[in-house]
Amino acid sequence: MPPAIDTITATVTAAAAGGSAAAAVAGDSLIVRSTSGRVRLLNAWIDTDAAGFLQLTSPKLHDNTRGLRFRTQVHQPMPLTPWETMQDLYPVDTLAVTIASAAGAGKIDNAMFLLYYDDLSGVQQTLLDVATLQKRKLETVTVEYAPGAPASGSTYSGLAAITAQSDLLKRGSSYALVGYHVSANCTGITIRGADSGNLRLGMPGPAPFMDRSSTYFYDLASYYGLPLIPVFQANNSPAIFIEQVSNDLLAAITASLIFVRLG
Repeated sequence: MPPAIDTITATVTAAAAGGSAAAAVAGDSLIVRSTSGRVRLLNAWIDTDAAGFLQLTSPKLHDNTRGLRFRTQVHQPMPLTPWETMQDLYPVDTLAVTIASAAGAGKIDNAMFLLYYDDLSGVQQTLLDVATLQKRKLETVTVEYAPGAPASGSTYSGLAAITAQSDLLKRGSSYALVGYHVSANCTGITIRGADSGNLRLGMPGPAPFMDRSSTYFYDLASYYGLPLIPVFQANNSPAIFIEQVSNDLLAAITASLIFVRLG
């Protein structure tokens, strides 16, 4: 079976300064999917209202006391793990997510985790490496996403097909998603459809990240030496969906997804 990318989002409201347990948002689970292959954490990021930390622990990681603990900055959902390394995760292991943030009552902190499965049964994704993209690239096109202000800050929201703003992808063609831009901070945006096995592919949501976000999936594939550039079929455009994970600010964002048409 082919490899697959997946996203887990966890949220907590009114997190304590010493840390509060975060729960998976509706539709997600903190249990790693069952597989006979290797699972790795590609990256993680958090949108928080107060400086603190994001912690990921499990008895199967280095230790179950602190595991991976990353220091955080206010509303700066930048990738937290080194681009050159990946953390192994383990099938059907339950991850514990702790968020420390003393922002106060009603304040929402969201964290997102991007996972890579070497072999995920029942999921069919087309993922390219950098060398294959270079051989097949033809031209670049951007797709706009403008969902308006989200109704909730702690769920996937703003569901819209990639044809909602403009239907530009040429039918019969394949398109590689290499990167994106967002106009204002959010926790992240995701894309999913039949070509992703209906799994969400997550992207961090810091607006000042444009110099890296424009080549986000390209860079992941380049640093890790893996096929991590997702490919979508234009014929499936009406059923390819973009969503966002906001925060308690509920800011309206726009985004541009950067695709390369393939030969």
